[in-house]
Amino acid sequence: MRRLRVLLVLEDSSTLRHCTRLLQVFGFDVNQAVTFDQAMLEITTARPDIVILDGTSANTATGLDLVRAIESDRQADFIYKFLLVHEPKSAELIRAIELGVDDFLMQPIEHGELLSRLRTAARVLEYERRLERQRLSGGAVRLLNREGFIQLLETQLNSPHSLQNAKGQIACLLVSIDRYQRLQTQHGQM
Repeated sequence: MRRLRVLLVLEDSSTLRHCTRLLQVFGFDVNQAVTFDQAMLEITTARPDIVILDGTSANTATGLDLVRAIESDRQADFIYKFLLVHEPKSAELIRAIELGVDDFLMQPIEHGELLSRLRTAARVLEYERRLERQRLSGGAVRLLNREGFIQLLETQLNSPHSLQNAKGQIACLLVSIDRYQRLQTQHGQM
């Protein structure tokens, strides 16, 4: 099983350093960002599993903007999002949840609480991955459904070792099964 990747987006350098060391000791791959632009670059290149965002009063807008940006990318894998809060106010928490924050951590960060919540995040991430695999495989029968087939086909066609012949042409065979279980095939020369 691969190590979970965590992105810390914190302005306080002491907290950033402290959390980085703690998470590395417990086997997480940790990346850091201080600004919104750095965080977006890390999210698009490193694809973290978990993002821990600064939600103190001065940084709440930036943290929530980052959550909004993560949530708007529907093609990307699920990212579990924590928001660090100092003095939680119910209206701010509700707004953060509506934007896509998955969990909150109180500042100052307690080691045991952080690790416990990260274990919960890991379970949610595994559930999301299994759900995605099941969605693409058509459930219990483990056959690709339409969306899964299209995704696999696009991946294969875009790979450097695609199903192309020596002339660069693509051979394709279409098999269609209708709801009455009749099989129809269409084929032809390349």
